[in-house]
Formats: sequence, C-alpha cells, structure tokens
Amino acid sequence: SLKLRLMQLKDAVSENKRLQQLLSLKQQSQFSVRAARVTGSDVSNFKRTLLIDRGKHNGIRKGDPVIGAEGMIGMVMDTGVSMSRIILISDPDFSMAAKDRRSRAIGIIAGSLEGGCVFKYLTPDDDILLGDEIVSRGGNSRFPSDIPIGTVISLSKDTTGLNMVAAVKPKVKLRALEEVLVIVND
Repeated sequence: SLKLRLMQLKDAVSENKRLQQLLSLKQQSQFSVRAARVTGSDVSNFKRTLLIDRGKHNGIRKGDPVIGAEGMIGMVMDTGVSMSRIILISDPDFSMAAKDRRSRAIGIIAGSLEGGCVFKYLTPDDDILLGDEIVSRGGNSRFPSDIPIGTVISLSKDTTGLNMVAAVKPKVKLRALEEVLVIVND
C-alpha cells in the first residue's frame, strides 16, 4: 500500500541520516574505531545493556569505550567471537572518571536506578551549575578525554551531607540506539 511504502521511505531516510552521522564521526575521530549495529537490548529496571554485532574477531575487547554521534554510550562488558555486550552509562553498575567542561571539576559519572546518570564525589567548593556539560576525564583511563556524557539537570547533597551530587541527563538517547562506534586499541 502507499502508506506502507511511505513509512519504509521515511525509515530509510532516517537510517541514512544516522549512518551519515556515524560515518562523519568515524572519519573525524582521532581514535581507531569499529562501527557496529545494535542487535538487542536489556533495559530493565536494574540492567541497561546492548548487544552489538561485533566481537573479538573484529578487534573488540572487554573495557573498550563505546560512543555515538552525540557522545558517550558505555563500554564493552563481555565479548564473544562475533558479538559483544555493552554496559550503558545509565546502568547502576557503570562508572568512569568525568569532569565539568566549564569549571573542570572532577568526579565520577555513574548510572542511576532512575535511568539517567549521577556525577558524584563533588565537594561543596566544586563549581557545578545547572546546564553544565559533563565530559569524560581521560588521562590514564582507557576513555579518551572530552567525550560528551550529558547535562547537569539538578544538584543536591549526597547521603552523608558532606558532598554534592549532580543528576545528569545523558546526551545520547540510549533507548533509541541502532548503531554505535567502539574505540579499539590497535
């Protein structure tokens, strides 16, 4: 039918746009990357993971960072010969070093049970504002520096009352991923 054909064409245009963005990111990247297609997901209340169609045979290893056109997605947690499982930045078991792009305040970004992220281990003296962009810290970790993670949407004291915690909305729409790039160490 005509409606079905129109929907198929819209899907093809959308896929073409996503793939062009990914290709552009791959070409601009100073890192060695492997493109992968998302083949499955587990986004329950407690686990947030994706399956991709690349594995050891493609040079993918446990711990490799995973990014998209908008920023950080997560990292490889398990790898098989031709597939890998990715833990998303919103998974409660995920954490990595991060910094505030504006103030350079350093902390840890972690997944939250609510499905977003938290930027934690911040002192009351750290200069964090609503709307600040949080990026990967880099340095001696396997995550490159300055990859966008998300935006600060609220600030509060942690459970001890001594430190600050920032709720962070991920930049990438984690529930709508179809393609990703895995940063590999050749």
